Amino acid sequence: MNLLEALQYPFADKQWKNKLGIATLLMVIPVVGWLALLGYGIRITRRIANDDHRLPDWQDFGRDANTGIMVAFGSSVYAAPVVIFLCMIIFLSGLGGDEVTLILSCCLGSMLLVYGIVIAPLSQAAVAQYAHHNDVSEFFNVPARVQDATAHSDQAVNLAMQSAGLGILMAIPLGLGALTLSLLFVEPLLGLCCLLIFLLPAPALMAYLLMANFYLIGEWGKIIGARRQH
Repeated sequence: MNLLEALQYPFADKQWKNKLGIATLLMVIPVVGWLALLGYGIRITRRIANDDHRLPDWQDFGRDANTGIMVAFGSSVYAAPVVIFLCMIIFLSGLGGDEVTLILSCCLGSMLLVYGIVIAPLSQAAVAQYAHHNDVSEFFNVPARVQDATAHSDQAVNLAMQSAGLGILMAIPLGLGALTLSLLFVEPLLGLCCLLIFLLPAPALMAYLLMANFYLIGEWGKIIGARRQH
């Protein structure tokens, strides 16, 4: 698994412009578009696990969205602590002032970063296993996912580091989106200008990075799949 290879992966397909363009359009469609992207990612994972490095064609958006629902539902197992941490920040911030909010944000933010690095091999193993078996119960079999990671601890650590690097890159379009939304409320004119500037680049960058992420998951799926075969 290599982050540079993952970042190069989407451009290896001759029709990458059309496929990334469709993914970008889906990125700006809340919920339904995002679910379709998750389903498309599962098809990327399957192809990479089978040593097929072509981007899948966009064919059945409804089926991809249905697959995305299963992925989102299953992934909630690993996202639950993140939601709890965020709720704690909101609740405790309401009891204190700005200083309390800043301290809590720093502490819990650090915890979330550590949690994200540690949980990445497990959550991505769950996605890879779901892609292989098409069974949502793979997400909830946490002990088996721990075995997937511990059986290849060196590769699991490598995956965690690669995922962390990809997460930092994903923070760029997310940060641009958050900045634009905040400016729309504070300085509407400036916010509108930023919205027009970032309207295409930010969703395109996020869609591209999601493709790279599912490439990493597919590579991880090959590793844990080799363990199953032996």
